[in-house]
Amino acid sequence: MTTLHLEEAHGDHAYALEPNLHGNDRRWISYAYSDGDKYPAEAIRLSIEESEQAFTICDDEGELLGVWGHGAWDRPTGVGYVWLLSTDTLWNQHYPSLNRAWRRVILPKLDEIYTQYSTTVLSDNAKLVSWLRLSGFKANTRSDRTGTLFTNYIRS
Repeated sequence: MTTLHLEEAHGDHAYALEPNLHGNDRRWISYAYSDGDKYPAEAIRLSIEESEQAFTICDDEGELLGVWGHGAWDRPTGVGYVWLLSTDTLWNQHYPSLNRAWRRVILPKLDEIYTQYSTTVLSDNAKLVSWLRLSGFKANTRSDRTGTLFTNYIRS
């Protein structure tokens, strides 16, 4: 069984992750960031640097499999956001380990920090939508302002 290791992320991790970025995450960036289709590594760097905390996800050999982070939308009320950018390898070869880390480590910590937190995903990303719903997230709002349907999921 592979153990996933979470370490503090640095903006430079964006350039290591970008070449192997999962197709759905690449699409998300292209719609969510101006020039995201031309400069996805810059969008990843901004996500890391603008979050209150961001962490790399690596396997036992040190391969970078993803980066995730969180931050406050509204500090006085305790409302936050969470995000994950990943590789195909993380989902295809390390899903059980990712799910364990998510449920045993990440969600309990986020629950301590925030009264509620959300994430916005491409509505057609069925695997991620299912994972979020099984983790207690509920659909909050939907938008197709970019011409592509996004759904915001919230957990409280």
